[in-house]
Amino acid sequence: MSVTTGSKIFIKPKKKQVEDSLIGLISNILNKEITFGSHGLSNRYKLEIYRNLNILGTSGIDLITSLELAIQGANNKKVKQVLESIKANVINGFTVSSAFEVSGLFTPFELAGIKIGEETGRLSQIFGELTKYYTTRNDSRRKIIGILTYPLTIILTAVLAVAFMLGFVVPMFQDVFSRFGKELPMLTNIVIKVSGWFAAYAFWVLGVLLTGFIWLFINRKKQWFRQLSSQIILKVPYVGDLVAKTYLARFCMAMELLLSSHTPLLQAISLSGNMVGFYPIQNALPVVIENIMAGISLHQALGKHKVFDGKIIAMLRVGEEVNKLAEMFGTIKSQYSIDVAYKIGVLGNILEPLIIVLVGALVAIILIAMYLPVFQMGSAIG
Repeated sequence: MSVTTGSKIFIKPKKKQVEDSLIGLISNILNKEITFGSHGLSNRYKLEIYRNLNILGTSGIDLITSLELAIQGANNKKVKQVLESIKANVINGFTVSSAFEVSGLFTPFELAGIKIGEETGRLSQIFGELTKYYTTRNDSRRKIIGILTYPLTIILTAVLAVAFMLGFVVPMFQDVFSRFGKELPMLTNIVIKVSGWFAAYAFWVLGVLLTGFIWLFINRKKQWFRQLSSQIILKVPYVGDLVAKTYLARFCMAMELLLSSHTPLLQAISLSGNMVGFYPIQNALPVVIENIMAGISLHQALGKHKVFDGKIIAMLRVGEEVNKLAEMFGTIKSQYSIDVAYKIGVLGNILEPLIIVLVGALVAIILIAMYLPVFQMGSAIG
């Protein structure tokens, strides 16, 4: 019996043009999920595990045999090790959810779904739902990365081009101008001074930027930093709405999966908060749970928090009235995902020409500043 494994995408940069090579490199970097330490398991590999177990389970194969076949079909060493560990623990008497839990690689969100599937005899269905969840999440990530790759490539090219001109081209012209012994135009003097400043402080600027990135990385999970950064991001025009909808789509995706697995509403809300990773939503959900326990409906409890917009409140009200919350969360997720993809596309379409014009203007200013003295001398001789 053949085992269908998760598809793997390898992005190979083209070699025909420098820009194509940069696009391929940046796309490859952005698509690569980074995990720290030996305990990380990327969403791509989780998708592979759930997809294989779902396919084998729905074919009527028992769990142990499914794990054995999944191990044989796995191409990644880490995935094989995880599956072998789960198989060994199940054979030794662990429940399926406990076998997944002891690996330390799966979230409470996933473990709760697996436990419910195990208790209700619908484990294969849960693996199918988790497959859909990670397929949607990975596809959304790829679309966003695909849209952002080209603007980032242009920005990188621009930075390198301007840095090259300030670091190498301008000093060459400066040596030539110093031999003329004549006063240079104001624009030329300004560019030469900027070039001198760049040569003197470029490494210091890089050091400050690197230090800033390290500081951000160290503090990124601290509550005060998450609260402050999210407040700043949400106030940025256009970008704030884009970020909020991205995380709301993730919240709705998690709620759809848990509720369709017959997870109790309060437990689903609590587990979804762990999956979202966005402070305003995570901070609001405990209060939402308290309000529901006090007798308030879900849409009313969510409506007390600004991060949940009018669309989700109105649609969840309908979902509660017709007793179809899981389906309604799925509909909202799809709408938010479409909105996010559209907004990112518009942002990319605006940034691309804007960056090109900005780069062209900077390069033109530098070139004009360097050739202006030559034109003046030529007219003086004429």
